[in-house]
Amino acid sequence: MIFDKNRPGMIADVPEELKLCVVQCLSTLMLNVDHETRLKMLQANVPLLAQAIFVSVHLAKLEKLRALRLAALNCLAVLTVTHPELTDGVGHITDPALEEVVVSMMACILPGVLAALQDVAMCTDNPGHAVVAVSHCIPS
Repeated sequence: MIFDKNRPGMIADVPEELKLCVVQCLSTLMLNVDHETRLKMLQANVPLLAQAIFVSVHLAKLEKLRALRLAALNCLAVLTVTHPELTDGVGHITDPALEEVVVSMMACILPGVLAALQDVAMCTDNPGHAVVAVSHCIPS
């Protein structure tokens, strides 16, 4: 709904409120996926997950609505399995099989994700302290 491969930045021209709802729904869905399904998705759907990560990063970087930017960063943490609900108290993935799959996926996309998060953190358009703080806190 919010991805459009024919637009620059590949973000659809839809209201920010719709983008926010989609990002929140995706985050909630991915937080509540059972372990086996999460493992299968990370193994078999890397291109689709990379696309969702790309969209989340670009929403955090380009959108004006602060709640959307924060939700996009939260979604990024969920999709990369670095969200506090998916890790132990210090940000580590406790299941070795899941950790291996996540590391494999992240090896392909990490440079782009980190560059975009750096842009979010260093934005001259002052996205607000919360957005900058969250962009610094996503474990990598």
